[in-house]
Amino acid sequence: MLLRLGLMVHEYVKEKAENIDEEDI
Repeated sequence: MLLRLGLMVHEYVKEKAENIDEEDI
């Protein structure tokens, strides 16, 4: 259960990081 939650958080952070990179450009 924790592993699954970790994957969800990882994907969320990844998308957020990509959005931030696009805004910085």
